Amino acid sequence: MLFFFKKKIDICLTILGYLPGHVHAFYIIYVYYERKEAALAGAIPERDAPGVYSHRVNTGGVRGYGTLQEQPGPERV
Repeated sequence: MLFFFKKKIDICLTILGYLPGHVHAFYIIYVYYERKEAALAGAIPERDAPGVYSHRVNTGGVRGYGTLQEQPGPERV
């Protein structure tokens, strides 16, 4: 009897972790591509998206202030 009770708890905890994790992942993907399209159109978002703490996701992957720009290498002869 105890085995079935533990099994039900395991199933419930799996569902409670699996579904919200996927919902959050889809939200992060949506924010990233929405911000990327806005950046390509020239619009800069004023605030970070709620619940998203990644600078790359919040800017749509566009490099901006505080990042290293690609430096030209030495010319080869």
